Amino acid sequence: LSPSVKGLTIFGLIALCAALAFFWEFQYFSGWDDEGYLMMTVKQFLQGHTLYDQVYTQYGPLYYGTRWIIFRLTGVPVTNDSVRLIATGIWVLYACFGSWAVYRFCRSYSMTVLSFVMLSFGAARVLRWEPGHPNDLSGLFLLAIIFAATFLAERPSIALPIIAFLCMAGALI
Repeated sequence: LSPSVKGLTIFGLIALCAALAFFWEFQYFSGWDDEGYLMMTVKQFLQGHTLYDQVYTQYGPLYYGTRWIIFRLTGVPVTNDSVRLIATGIWVLYACFGSWAVYRFCRSYSMTVLSFVMLSFGAARVLRWEPGHPNDLSGLFLLAIIFAATFLAERPSIALPIIAFLCMAGALI
């Protein structure tokens, strides 16, 4: 396949994944979902309340730090819609990071496409039932670690510190 056909295919897959994620995020609600609880704690944190003192939570500070960055930079209020849009974006990033790592490992375009499709549907099991939950960020960090590992043979002096940083950051989620 020519590079332009490959590029169009990848663009089409990303658009399809985004549409699928958007549909599933906004169509389903689980009975055990703690989306409201997490939104409430994020709102309290954004209002300046102290984690673990004024804001009850069992999750780490990096989860709240990333949400702070997202909501402060965009100026968007913390709502069910904004939380689900963030989950949709993370869903697409799951598929992109994972399939890019597969491409870097095996250099196979067909395996990259297959892994993108599998990760798109696999992310549904994690993300569609609990939007805004810290597991979205945890999974993204794990995929980033795998992606960084693809650089170990070429640039170990850069890849190892990045992997170590991502591991430490993941522990703070």
